[in-house]
Amino acid sequence: MCTEEGCQDLLYSKGICQRHYNRLMGKRYRDRQKELNNLEIPPEALRKEYYDGLWQFVKKELRIKC
Repeated sequence: MCTEEGCQDLLYSKGICQRHYNRLMGKRYRDRQKELNNLEIPPEALRKEYYDGLWQFVKKELRIKC
């Protein structure tokens, strides 16, 4: 049974039922979106920086010269 007080639903994950799990994950998603919205650097710039570094690593590992 779910570990939330008063809930008798079957377990889904992390000791809670699917309804409480979805609430928990939804809150985490909203919190993460708030963090991203408050960044001084836009997420697109972070994404570009990540992928540029990733491709440099791949090229180095595969010994590709451009």
